[in-house]
Amino acid sequence: MVVEADAETSPEDLLLKAKSIEQEMGREASTKWGPRLIDIDVLLYDNLVLETKVDGHELRLPHPELKNRAFVILPLLDIQPKAKLPGGSKIDDYVQATEGQKVKKIGRLEELDE
Repeated sequence: MVVEADAETSPEDLLLKAKSIEQEMGREASTKWGPRLIDIDVLLYDNLVLETKVDGHELRLPHPELKNRAFVILPLLDIQPKAKLPGGSKIDDYVQATEGQKVKKIGRLEELDE
């Protein structure tokens, strides 16, 4: 799932909130790339390019794996068809590189509420 939001907070505070939600939902520390109950990432924040650590959590913007994941690219393009990375490269330029990855579209969140 990809969510677009207007944030009145810094990307660092947004990351800390995401990590807090993960913890509240029962996420436990696990091996990198291992299975997990919930995983919330900050993918983009305006046109910001950033690499920092916040309370032991790495924050890299844009998210370094964004271009490699169909489950990120395709829903992102659903809500922002002309989305671009900082620097101007178009997100849809990366779709072909993820063609072998299976993604099942369930619907838009506002459609699921009906």
